[in-house]
Parts: sequence; structure tokens; C-alpha cells
Amino acid sequence: MSSEWLCSLLLLVLIALLLPSGASPCFAQTQKRRPSLGRFERCLPPEISPRETAVYGGPGKRNVTVEGVLTKLKARCSKDRLLDSKKKEIRFFKKTCWGHPPPNYLELQAEESRQLTLLKASYTVVIIECDPRIP
Repeated sequence: MSSEWLCSLLLLVLIALLLPSGASPCFAQTQKRRPSLGRFERCLPPEISPRETAVYGGPGKRNVTVEGVLTKLKARCSKDRLLDSKKKEIRFFKKTCWGHPPPNYLELQAEESRQLTLLKASYTVVIIECDPRIP
């Protein structure tokens, strides 16, 4: 073995040891980029994702994401609050979803309806529907 070849090998081993685990200088440009924050992500509550389905389209129609609904409302993020085009604050309401309803489901639905009515009185409300595939 030549000393030049041995130095090259040692240099490669040293580089491999210094790189974070799983990284390789040969594949440095093929690493996945971290997705950028959406326009609304900063103002969304932690339990709501901009890519979450808000409206299920049904057969032959596309689902609409939270981001799609906010775009349609011409929403904007102002001082960490979501506002619609009329500067009314936007809030989210997730409907209760269940496969087999509990015995008191009528009471639960009535309470949910009451809460939704109160929210709609003061805010623009984005309702996140249940997945219709849930039996």
C-alpha cells in the first residue's frame, strides 16, 4: 500500500467520524429539506395542523385542509391571532367523533351545539368535521 492511499483512507475515516450519525459527505445534497412554516402555522393552536382535513369532500370531490379554508377566508396572521378579511378573529371547533355513540350522545350533541353557537356569536368559526369513514 502506498502512503498516499493510506492518508486518503485515514482522511475519509476521520471525516466519517466527525459527521453526525447517518450523514455522509457523498449524500449531503440529497438530504430532505425541512418543510417551511406555512403562512398560518404561527397563529394556529397547537392541536390544529394546517394540513389537517377540515372538510371531507365525499365521492369525486377533494378534501379541504385547514390551510385551504383559511385561504378561502382570506385569513392573515396578526399579532399571533388569526383574522379573517373583515378583521374578525378566527377560532376552531372540532366536532366530537365516535364510532359507536355513548348512551348520552344526545346530551353531548346538544352541549356541543350550544358551545358552537356561543363561539359563532363572537368569532369566525372553522369547523373541523369528522371523518365520514368512521362507522
